[in-house]
Amino acid sequence: DKCRTSSATVNGLVMAWMIVCAIRSTANASSFVGNLVYSYGLRENAAVTLSAGVLTAGASANVGILGVSQQSGTVIPILIGMRYYVPYPEPAAKVRPFLSLSIGTYLGFEQNNSIGLTVVQESHSESAFGGRIGAGIDFYVSSYFKLVANADASEELRAGTRRK
Repeated sequence: DKCRTSSATVNGLVMAWMIVCAIRSTANASSFVGNLVYSYGLRENAAVTLSAGVLTAGASANVGILGVSQQSGTVIPILIGMRYYVPYPEPAAKVRPFLSLSIGTYLGFEQNNSIGLTVVQESHSESAFGGRIGAGIDFYVSSYFKLVANADASEELRAGTRRK
């Protein structure tokens, strides 16, 4: 704790005593959440995909002597793309590696609230066109459900729209 003390003296007598402590507490959280993907097979080695999810989410809260504030932000990609399975898969294969390419919209949202000497509430949203290229593996659990491990790189074009 960082505390300061002050006092006023008159003729050697203490007239006032004040202790001011700067108290600050901060909590932060940030994480990757995940995607839901619908895949429609065109052939044994190619599929069209539609995906939506939460790319990142973050939040922080601060409590200080002058007030309380909190911020949060989220990025949501909505993409359509293609998967190409390599090598040519066997029809009954339970593990299928693939290469993927997707394009679509990235939506970003952030919010800031603070209460102190003034009350402030701000929000900001932005959308951008972007793409993703990657590689991964499908693990088939049943004929209608699979788990996917995927590594990719994303790029967004900043020709989107902004709102405040």
